[in-house]
Amino acid sequence: MRNEMPTGIGAVRNTAKVEPRATVAVFGLGAVGMAVTPAAAASCFRA
Repeated sequence: MRNEMPTGIGAVRNTAKVEPRATVAVFGLGAVGMAVTPAAAASCFRA
């Protein structure tokens, strides 16, 4: 695993603080942007 997955997950959880059932817009689909997409989708399963 390289740096993009932890960075994308951290962006969703810590920076954006995405809540379950929220709408998320991702600007830029580089490595981090591509990691944000599944992390945002999985945020609804967070305890």
